[in-house]
Amino acid sequence: MTAGTGEPDGREWLEANGLGGYAMSTVTGENTRRYHGLLVAAMRPPVSRAVLLSKVEDTLLVGGRRIDLSTNLFPENRSHCLQKHHILQIIFFRPTGVK
Repeated sequence: MTAGTGEPDGREWLEANGLGGYAMSTVTGENTRRYHGLLVAAMRPPVSRAVLLSKVEDTLLVGGRRIDLSTNLFPENRSHCLQKHHILQIIFFRPTGVK
């Protein structure tokens, strides 16, 4: 979710392995497309890909307090299913190796 807008995050990142597999998501970690995933394997390149790991739910424990860092968007009912109470505002993002 783009901070303060109530809309899904349109900023995406992609890491390809050169064999047809990849990892791809939005900067905030909400998977807004069916082909987003942290481990997408090419079963028979260049077609037949499978999402083996969709996402990881990140949580911090600080002084006994739980802080959920993950962002989830469920299109069926956005107003009730969006975890937005712990969204951190991302001010800057640059993946490693990009200048």
